[in-house]
Amino acid sequence: FATDAAEIPTTQSTAASAMDESLQIWQAWLFPGQIVNIPALLISLACTILLLLGVHESKNVANFFTSLKMVLVAFLIAGGLALFRPSNFLVRPFCPYGAAGVMRGATSSFFGYLGYDEVCVVAGEAIKPEKTVPQAILATLAIVTVCYVLASIALVGMEYYEDISPTAGFPAAFAAANVQWAAQLAAFGEIFTLPVVVLISLLAQPRLTYSMARDGILPPIFARTSADGNLIGGTLLWGIVMVA
Repeated sequence: FATDAAEIPTTQSTAASAMDESLQIWQAWLFPGQIVNIPALLISLACTILLLLGVHESKNVANFFTSLKMVLVAFLIAGGLALFRPSNFLVRPFCPYGAAGVMRGATSSFFGYLGYDEVCVVAGEAIKPEKTVPQAILATLAIVTVCYVLASIALVGMEYYEDISPTAGFPAAFAAANVQWAAQLAAFGEIFTLPVVVLISLLAQPRLTYSMARDGILPPIFARTSADGNLIGGTLLWGIVMVA
């Protein structure tokens, strides 16, 4: 990183535009905009089949992708700090968008925490949930908050805040710093780890409807389980909805 940092071009906006164009080409190939989105269909279908096989199998896959995503986040933070330029923080005023900008940023960041309610949804799968679930929620929130702060510092330190790409922050910033291999790795990693979001969403939804079906709010099919306790009814129905 130190060697590449010395070669940072002055035309960062050009590099960012080139990275955005490269990502648009990938998106056009992966998501052609036709009636059927093939990658989304395949990912949803694979996640549905995986969940129908059992929680143990889906847990292993989710752990793999989550670990991979955390490694990617650590790489982005380390790379950003290695290319850190203190001059990017010498902004007058320090909050150029004022209190309103701070509130907008906090509101946007808040939506990143909405997924943690799913930790509560899968509490039925936990051992000693009265103890482990609160610990898991607090630990996860603490880890992610630290990662949020460090990633924000790394990104702003690597690229001036006005030049940060709204669609490809780290990949475009690495490209602007002339570290193309890191830009491509960041872009690939962000795309490759996306299926875990689909998997976790599909894992949680049948458990919500299972509880509602047991209470008589939804039809009994949502409470149907296999011999080993897998929620095949809700998983199959919601998998069909997601694939469709």
